[in-house]
Amino acid sequence: MSKMKRAFNPIAQLKPGSENEIWKIKVGVARMWRFQNGDKPGDVGGIDLILVDDKGDRIQACIRGKQISKFEDDLGEGECCILMNFKLSPNLGNYRGVHPP
Repeated sequence: MSKMKRAFNPIAQLKPGSENEIWKIKVGVARMWRFQNGDKPGDVGGIDLILVDDKGDRIQACIRGKQISKFEDDLGEGECCILMNFKLSPNLGNYRGVHPP
């Protein structure tokens, strides 16, 4: 029995609110930065990333809480990665690292 490979979704195809959709993207990490958690020096509150696909479209990604230790050693600027089974949410905050495609 052969396994069928699932194609990658372009970033432009990603839509927040598509709860039943399972996304799979292949992206490069264009920019990555950590930010401090409140007043605790050295306590990482999260990691923000700007991801870019092969068409040049960009999306901002966030890693928070317990997920930080799971991913921080595997991600770095200039690295390529495949991401699946992630939550997609609209950016309603005042800061936007990129504008949607």
